[in-house]
Amino acid sequence: MSIVIFLGKDVNEYNEKSLEIIENAINNKNLLCEYKLTPLKIHLHYTRKIKLGANKLKKAKIEIYFLICKECERQHGHALLPDFLSPYKQYSADEIESVIIDSATQPVNEIDTEASESTVKRWIKQVGGRIVRAISVLKANFMELGRVITEVMITPGHCYSELEQLLEMAPDTLKYGGNKLGLANIWISRQNRKTYI
Repeated sequence: MSIVIFLGKDVNEYNEKSLEIIENAINNKNLLCEYKLTPLKIHLHYTRKIKLGANKLKKAKIEIYFLICKECERQHGHALLPDFLSPYKQYSADEIESVIIDSATQPVNEIDTEASESTVKRWIKQVGGRIVRAISVLKANFMELGRVITEVMITPGHCYSELEQLLEMAPDTLKYGGNKLGLANIWISRQNRKTYI
C-alpha cells in the first residue's frame, strides 16, 4: 500500500528535503505500522520516472522510499509517495489535476496538455470516478475526526469543485504541495484507507 505525504512542493524540493522529512516523520512516530503501531523503517528505494508540465513536457526521475515494519510478522510494506504524484500514474498529479479542472468547461480536444486525447479521456473517466469515491471516504474520515459534513453543505457541480469545497471544510490544515488531488490523498493516507485518487 502507498502512503501519500507532503515531501516537498516539487521535484527539486523533494530531491533536496524528502529524506530529511521522512526521517523526521519516523522519529516523531508519524509513520507507524498499522498492525503493531511501531515506527516504520526505510527498507529500500527505487527510481520512478514522472512526466511534468502542461505546455512543455519534461521528464524527471525521483527516488521513492519503501518502508517496512521490522517488528511485524506480516509481509507488508509501503511506498512513500509525495503528494505531487498520483499513485500508478506516469504524469504528475498537477498535470492530471489541470486536465480534470479543464474538463469541467472544455471539450477533450481543447484541453491544453501534452497527454494524448485517449489518455485525457481515461483520466476524466477514472479520476472523476475516484474523486466521487474519495469524497465519500473523506466525509467518513472527517466524521471520525469530529467534523460532520452533510450533502447540503456542498454545492453540487463538477466532481473537482465538490472535492475542493469538502477539503475547505477539513477538520485540520495539512501541509501540501498545492495540488488538491494530492491533499485528498494525504487525508486518505492518514486514515489508512486504500482509495486513492
